[in-house]
Amino acid sequence: MDRVKIAIIILNWNGKSTTAECLETLKLQTYQNFEVILVDNGSTDDSVPFFKKHFPEITLIETKENLGFAGGTNVGINHALNHNFDALLLLNNDTIPRKNMLEGFLHMHKEHPKAVLGGRVYVYSFPERFDHIGGNWNQSRGQFDLVAQFFKDDKKTFEEPLECDYVGGCSLFASADIFRRVGPIEEDFFLFWEEVDWCFRAKRAGHPILYCPYARLLHKVSHSFTGTPHKTYFWWRSRLLWVSRNVPPKKRLSLYLFTLFPEMAKLARHYVLKSLQKLVYMMLKKELGEQRRDKLKTYKAGLCGIAHFAKGRFGNAPSWIFEKS
Repeated sequence: MDRVKIAIIILNWNGKSTTAECLETLKLQTYQNFEVILVDNGSTDDSVPFFKKHFPEITLIETKENLGFAGGTNVGINHALNHNFDALLLLNNDTIPRKNMLEGFLHMHKEHPKAVLGGRVYVYSFPERFDHIGGNWNQSRGQFDLVAQFFKDDKKTFEEPLECDYVGGCSLFASADIFRRVGPIEEDFFLFWEEVDWCFRAKRAGHPILYCPYARLLHKVSHSFTGTPHKTYFWWRSRLLWVSRNVPPKKRLSLYLFTLFPEMAKLARHYVLKSLQKLVYMMLKKELGEQRRDKLKTYKAGLCGIAHFAKGRFGNAPSWIFEKS
């Protein structure tokens, strides 16, 4: 297995110090037949000159604009597939791999060469607890049940490979042949649910999705997001896009009637009530308060994500979501 050449694809967007920490830990891997492909996704924090100076051994690709997780990662995937790597590892820049992580993936890859593998991911700030190790679709909830989310590792329960509907994109390993067969990540997702969609496509192509208990790493959970409105906008838009692509029509209708429409109505109700509260405060010439402003903006962002899905408007979020409330 020491002849397996691995491309480790990492996406950076204004995360210079976080990405540098990840790159430094990769130098300690016990398995060394790998190359880092770092895709800079239009950073404005001087990331590119920094990495050129301090990490000249890596392959650095500049997109010049923010293509989202899906689009930026596809740039790295395409480069790897065009340069004869045997396997690809999608790795978040806010992860800290244990030194034998690659050995762990390769050990299981040898036993399950046709599978897509996800790592044994722990929470960075609570390293004895899992982040989550995958997810399974829950039709009644219209979302995924996350396996082992925040569970304390008892060294017994999750010691064996486990099949899931998807494994997290923060550490996703598969052969180059699987990536060629399944195709690129769907770029309309931009952020959220993109690895879930890719895993479902892989399953339909005959590739099981497996948790790999031997590949350990830490994850700085949600490090990439600028705030709740940003997260809420993409979560709603991508959730509805995923449902439209992966849930059969009859089940989709039931899901909308009994789960999604009631959730949307609740979101709209909260937005209207918070907007009326803001109006009353303005009439009384009182300050609404930062927490209330943030909640109002979060509700608005969720409704905006829903509306943009309905209109087929994808790409990055609107600029107001990134502005301070």
